[in-house]
Amino acid sequence: MAHLPSFLLKVASRLSGVLFALVLAFLISSKYGDSGARSPTPALLARETTKAPGLDGVDSYSNVSVTKRDEYSCGPGKPCFNGACCGASGYCGYGSTYCGAGCVSNCDATAECGQYAKVPGTTCPLNTCQYGFCGTTEEFCNDKCQSNCVEHPKPPGGGSSVSIIQNRVIGYYEGWNAGKACHKVSPTDLPLDALTHLNFAFAYISPDSYQIVTMDSRTPSSMFRDNANLKSIKQDLSIFVSVGGWDFSDNGTATQPLYGEIAADAGKRQTFANNVVHFMKQYGFDGLDIDWEYPGAPDRGGKPEDTENFVKLLQTLRQTFDASGSKFGLTFTAPSSYWYLRWCDLNNLVKYADWINLMSIVMGFGFYGRAFTLADPSCSKPVCPFSGASKAGPCTQTGRMLGYYEIMDALNSDSQITLTHDTQDAVNYFTFDKDQWISYDNAVTFKQKVDWANGIGLGGALIWASDLDDDKYSAHSGLVGRPVLSNSDIKAVDKALSNPKALIEDLAGSNGQNCFAYKGKCVNLNDNSAMQQACGSGFTPVGWDDAGCGKKNCINVAAVIKSPAARIQMQASSQLSVPMHHVEEAVP
Repeated sequence: MAHLPSFLLKVASRLSGVLFALVLAFLISSKYGDSGARSPTPALLARETTKAPGLDGVDSYSNVSVTKRDEYSCGPGKPCFNGACCGASGYCGYGSTYCGAGCVSNCDATAECGQYAKVPGTTCPLNTCQYGFCGTTEEFCNDKCQSNCVEHPKPPGGGSSVSIIQNRVIGYYEGWNAGKACHKVSPTDLPLDALTHLNFAFAYISPDSYQIVTMDSRTPSSMFRDNANLKSIKQDLSIFVSVGGWDFSDNGTATQPLYGEIAADAGKRQTFANNVVHFMKQYGFDGLDIDWEYPGAPDRGGKPEDTENFVKLLQTLRQTFDASGSKFGLTFTAPSSYWYLRWCDLNNLVKYADWINLMSIVMGFGFYGRAFTLADPSCSKPVCPFSGASKAGPCTQTGRMLGYYEIMDALNSDSQITLTHDTQDAVNYFTFDKDQWISYDNAVTFKQKVDWANGIGLGGALIWASDLDDDKYSAHSGLVGRPVLSNSDIKAVDKALSNPKALIEDLAGSNGQNCFAYKGKCVNLNDNSAMQQACGSGFTPVGWDDAGCGKKNCINVAAVIKSPAARIQMQASSQLSVPMHHVEEAVP
């Protein structure tokens, strides 16, 4: 991208998944960064952008102005942008060639890694190095690379033994949804059947007391209770509060310094941890997600000491959670951008976190689409230029993106639209309203991404955002690969499962088929082979009881039924982790 003369639709098609996060159950390797903002390529693209509310941390491309920022040349009165020595040749670098005889400025600069670092031999935070710069592309990992020189390292072991969809599906709920002009979605409107976890986004920290508070005066504190109460609909739903976000950490805000301030002081860390425990007990949340964007990053108010202090913060939170008598979960959000991720000490952070929510700009489960205005309506394929952001959506009211429900409205309103599936990039795109272009995902591209994530052992999926789906739950159904029950259906199933013996008798009587209760050793619900062996050929699980198995995703009692008609009806309900009461006797 650094060598292109303008923003191109090929780039746009790769941005469909911004703010998606894959949930990692293992340490992230250097593969998940980009080439880094300090790549030794000749130039980078700078852009004038404006930020719009609604999509956390994503710039709005409106009237894009593209200029080249020459980062690796220098001269008198023009020091190196990256802080390196300005050599006699007019180029930036480290070592005697640049910092020795004829050096123009910054002549005592040291590299961030390698032989010219302040401590010679220093390795990069994410295990990559060349020229004294850190990166992950071929430019860094050739024969001049100094350390960690594998361009495509194999991901470490870990992750889930089952599909990410079976293991963990986390949906964000935008706390500002109630303030939208239309398509207002309350927490009880969310399709909980598709989710294992829900992250409420976002709560803030009070600068005066370090207590958890709402984002602003427009968001009532009752929203916290409304989210936590969703467990009355789906009992095993885990609900986390996500504290922070892009705007929270934005430059010029009173909240930007708070995470760094708290993390740097042992007393403040403990005060914050105590406040979090009190908050979660007060409202009924199951865990905390730290969304600090970003520790250590100088362009986001970060300081070098944030790296070490962030680990101390998570350690204090974990210790306080464990001492509280409650099994609170703890996660943190991490960027996929090398520039920001390099300040995260992942090796030590994961000691205290249950998993990492990794935000990705290339591959993701975004329930929205990236939208632009074509420069020439007759040129709508990848590599065609665009003139700026799209028209604002009627409800999202933001140029450059449309919610999933708005995308479905556009498709349904014009039968002449031609949908293109880019199989290589796993994304769909189409043109509408003459010069409007959008990329988005559906069931087909979701499956491509799920398959890829399963292939490298990731631990789950994160959705931005569940409230952006349409009223038919099209995006959620496409992602999980099955019809999604409404919340009223969940309640009906829950009521039926509360008396499993009666349910079994009713199904057997109404269908005239062989329906029985299985009692045996504990079986993993997500192990299809084990479930099939326990239930028998042609039988489908109806419900289960996890009593005595020690884990919520295991069963020791399952009601199964052979009726094809009932199987269709009950397969969806079998996805619900609604515990059955123990069945004491088999029912023929």
